[in-house]
Amino acid sequence: MNESSGVKRILIIDDASTTRVLLQKLLSKQGYLCTEAKNGEEAVKLYYAQRPDLVTLDIHMDQLSGMSVVQVLLKLDPTARIVVVTSETEKRILDELLRMGVKDVVNKPFESERLYEAIEHALG
Repeated sequence: MNESSGVKRILIIDDASTTRVLLQKLLSKQGYLCTEAKNGEEAVKLYYAQRPDLVTLDIHMDQLSGMSVVQVLLKLDPTARIVVVTSETEKRILDELLRMGVKDVVNKPFESERLYEAIEHALG
């Protein structure tokens, strides 16, 4: 998507500002260019406008749930790369996300190395 510049763009979607700030800090440190969305509706608009290389997404959000955002983004762009970063632990839900096309699920609280691994794998 943004191969010519070499800098990968990541859209961070989470309704918790502390999580968005943490992800922005960690991913920027790795050389990614990050944009933030605080809810699903904002995320869909930003995705459509920017077409980032990857999305990190919480599934528990107000307004438009993360599951709905996954469905909308993959309908809009079947090649969308999505890594879910969530506190959800129910295997049925996590398995459904992977069946839907999510590249990886990182459980909160997470180790930065686990996050980096998931992002690199999804972008690879």
